[in-house]
Amino acid sequence: MKKKLMSVLLAAAMVASMAVGCGSDKKASSDSGDTKKTESTEKKTESNQILFNGSSTLAPVITSIATDFFDTYGTWDAYNSSLPKEDIAIYVSAGGSGQGTKAVIDGTSTFGMVARSVKDEEKEAELILYDNNGKIVDSTQIENNLGDEGLKVKITMLQTKSIPVEFDTSLIGTASGYHFSGISIQPESIQIVGTEEQLETVDSIEIPAEELAEDGLDQTIEKTVDIANYLPYWAKTDQDSAGGVPIVIKIQVEKFGTKTVEFPYNSIALLNAPKDYKVSYAEQGDLEIVVRGSKEDLDDFTLEKGSVSINLNDCKTAGTYNVPIQVTLPDGIELEDTINVQITLTKSSGGENDQ
Repeated sequence: MKKKLMSVLLAAAMVASMAVGCGSDKKASSDSGDTKKTESTEKKTESNQILFNGSSTLAPVITSIATDFFDTYGTWDAYNSSLPKEDIAIYVSAGGSGQGTKAVIDGTSTFGMVARSVKDEEKEAELILYDNNGKIVDSTQIENNLGDEGLKVKITMLQTKSIPVEFDTSLIGTASGYHFSGISIQPESIQIVGTEEQLETVDSIEIPAEELAEDGLDQTIEKTVDIANYLPYWAKTDQDSAGGVPIVIKIQVEKFGTKTVEFPYNSIALLNAPKDYKVSYAEQGDLEIVVRGSKEDLDDFTLEKGSVSINLNDCKTAGTYNVPIQVTLPDGIELEDTINVQITLTKSSGGENDQ
């Protein structure tokens, strides 16, 4: 099935190249006249040949398909009546993928057989000129010193890869009665730019312990670390700037017997909210809730949606209020401290309470 499909695709490609070739020959013949009949015939004969050059891996496959194609049709017109009544001539030569690409570029082969991705230096690009207003300039309207062959430019196509950033936390120390519970990193990974070969050598960006060295911590802190100096010398990033490549790290410190859980402000349930008012919070992001309990209970503890709420029964008009957070907790878990949040009530035109 695969061979049959490949045969159909190959035949379509060959016929397309034949149609172009024959169309060009007819034009050349009419332009030249009878005095150049011999030259026109030679060109026509040459155009009826399909040449494959390149990969030694693909050569046997193409040869087999070409042989089957010839045995089935014999002449071009037997396959398609619009093609000339001449013997099918398909030639296959192996010289490597690079040779196949070069042969097509040089015009010495109809098709190049390539058993790999095309290398950057083998890709072609069109040179487009622009004026100061960003409009395309017709190249025929200007003079240049590039000659008939133009200008050849070798370029390297760069690629991107998302690389995780990993910090060594072995030098983070806490005060007595506290413990280090982990870090959060923002962003957790960065996009670096390089060649395919360069990117294959990098799986992570490792930051040494000295960057997060702290002692006697009794609360969670944030640090910003510029990791530009830890990137490979060739790497570029989408964050490159005069300020380097900053990463924000939150070093989480907790009392023994407690656990800090983050809960989104926009997930806090609103109880007894006045109609036609909108609720907004003074802070955005996540609310930190500290709970106390045994290690076993804390290890499994999470906050479900609906378990955190505020009661707006005493908030009836537009204004700013400090209201206590209510948290529904399982047996064995309790709040470490009372939590208050600042909210603002504003009149809403939508007729619904929203955050």
